[in-house]
Amino acid sequence: MSVAAKTVRPLRVAERPRLSVVSSPSRRRGNTVTALLATAILGAALAICLLLNISLSNGSYELSALQHQSAALENTKAELVRESERLSTPQELARRAESIGMVPASGASYIDLNSNTIMETPGQAEQRRPASNVVPVAAIYRTGPTYYGMGNERG
Repeated sequence: MSVAAKTVRPLRVAERPRLSVVSSPSRRRGNTVTALLATAILGAALAICLLLNISLSNGSYELSALQHQSAALENTKAELVRESERLSTPQELARRAESIGMVPASGASYIDLNSNTIMETPGQAEQRRPASNVVPVAAIYRTGPTYYGMGNERG
């Protein structure tokens, strides 16, 4: 018997990795800078929102006050218009004219500018009593704030 010779292969030696000396890893900065920056931006945004909200609410209060003032002025205007209408009635004008001593004219006169003469010389104005058929001033002017217009009184 023969023994067959086995072929022996040489063992491969594994290559060794090449190692080199490196410096130690730099210390990693923490997230504190990023967190502080994000917090500052968020705080600034919230402060701006707060200031805008305060500004809008102040504007709202000012608008409300101006609307109330406008309504009060409208009421005052309406009262003044009513008073002016009351004082402008023919009856009131006649009463006030009589109270200062004025009397109605008895006749009309005309001046002719071409001849510089007065035509139809008026007579002496006489103190007269007011006619009995004069319509009295509407009672609406002596009552409350409701006004329906001259001649449109609601009963």
